[in-house]
Amino acid sequence: MTVFLDERRALAGYTQTGAYSMSATLYQRSVRVSCERPNEDYTEWNVAGFHTLKATLGISDDQSNAFGAIGEFIFYNQNGNAIGKPHVVSVGSPKKVEVDLTGVVRLRITCSGRDSKTSKTRSLHHLRRRHDRLLRRGSDADRGDV
Repeated sequence: MTVFLDERRALAGYTQTGAYSMSATLYQRSVRVSCERPNEDYTEWNVAGFHTLKATLGISDDQSNAFGAIGEFIFYNQNGNAIGKPHVVSVGSPKKVEVDLTGVVRLRITCSGRDSKTSKTRSLHHLRRRHDRLLRRGSDADRGDV
């Protein structure tokens, strides 16, 4: 079974859903999140029973204050352990990711913004995650049909 994050309520953090464009591609089922400081800007979802999160991370083409900015996403399990490596994005450079959710009950996604030249903290207000899909074993998307 495939479930989109825009259909689920976040347990913590700010989210807004809608259609946004990254690199001139319109993503209809997007989740927008705050992005400045990782210990303040995070969202959490109950993902018990799902095995994979597939998403495209990025900065919307029309995002203000994004010139020369970098957004970094990190995924954590309920114990605070990072899942995989950080994912870095910038305007015009979205990134497709797959996150293994085996054994994860609560998923926390942090986002921090910084200047690409100085590395100083920088508010990007809201970054977008596009087409976030949670997959259960045996789903059509699990077999590559989506």
